[in-house]
Amino acid sequence: AEYAQIHWAKLQRLVNDDAVPAESIELHGNDRRLYACFRASISEDVAVLRAEQLKTRIWRDLLTCMDGRVKDHNFMTLLRPDAALSYDDQRENLFVVPRAQFLMIELARQREGCYDGAWRAKRRACAMPASAPLRLTRTTRYSVLECAASTARIVGVDASSSAAD
Repeated sequence: AEYAQIHWAKLQRLVNDDAVPAESIELHGNDRRLYACFRASISEDVAVLRAEQLKTRIWRDLLTCMDGRVKDHNFMTLLRPDAALSYDDQRENLFVVPRAQFLMIELARQREGCYDGAWRAKRRACAMPASAPLRLTRTTRYSVLECAASTARIVGVDASSSAAD
């Protein structure tokens, strides 16, 4: 949830400033290499995703290779199925994916035009608030992502919790 919130704040820059190219938003210290590795393995469109696309053998192999290349590569992160919609607009359909998978998909979305002028205009028309509509709350065992405008909540087990808890 924390990475999703940070990413959404970065996307807000695109909505607020047409001079900022989507490709300029850095998600990881080695964006070019991650994107190249992703596109060498997976050629599917990433604008709208289905859950079964994210659970293939190719993805498992690719994510295994990310161990040591991406910090917190297996840390679970929220991913929007549809790049055209906000987290809040599709809160019931969000995917929980490893951080490395999130990074590769969002890098592809940035570089392949998912956040172009039409997307920016649509987001402005939706009158998005300047701050992210998501709020992260932590308890001793869970991280809870709450949508400020509604009562929807997404609860995830904190990665630091042990299985014995």
